[in-house]
Amino acid sequence: MVEGTGFAVAIPNYRLSPRQPTPTEPPFRHPGHVDDIVSALITIHSWEPPSTAPLRLDYASMHLVGHSCGAHIISAIIMKARVSEAGPTRPLPESIWSTIQTATIAEGIYDLDLLLVMFPDYQDIVEGAFGERVVQPRSSLAKFSVTQFEVPENSAIRWFVIQSTGDTLVDVNQAEAMISHLEASHKAPTTHVFQDISTLNADHDAVLQTKEFACLVAEFVKKRG
Repeated sequence: MVEGTGFAVAIPNYRLSPRQPTPTEPPFRHPGHVDDIVSALITIHSWEPPSTAPLRLDYASMHLVGHSCGAHIISAIIMKARVSEAGPTRPLPESIWSTIQTATIAEGIYDLDLLLVMFPDYQDIVEGAFGERVVQPRSSLAKFSVTQFEVPENSAIRWFVIQSTGDTLVDVNQAEAMISHLEASHKAPTTHVFQDISTLNADHDAVLQTKEFACLVAEFVKKRG
């Protein structure tokens, strides 16, 4: 990604939720994952690289890329989920949020109810991340689904939704649901929402290792306007 864009790249991590909590691996649930990435973005914005660093940091321009659950996380951050059970306990400061230029979300999970309809075996994963109480029969996970979150009216962030045709873990229904939501929210989809759901054919995690994925992202973030 650095080679393709010439941009500095940071790859933050976040804590994971165990499927079945144990005394040695206690529960860790939403919005803890979102909070971890908010903290990482705040840290990145406050970090001063050494003078010998080959790349300079442009704190006035930031491009976010999220894969799988990471796509859900950065979507929640950008959409400024309200401070509640569904949103982060530590919202991203406005001064940092306003520097986000683009969001590339790939192989993402956006609609949790739809996910369980298509992949019922993911029940334990969802329980581990969001709590067993929200996945009982006939309950709705809409309040945790970013397809229900509002895009701020003043947002000029450009979105790029990527989905591989070869993904066996998350299907294209998720991408299509997110694209529809973003287009409806922006009212001007051709200027804010872009998509590619046909170029890639690698499986879920293998997508990140392909040159095609890196090229798609690089070409998108380097566009102006």
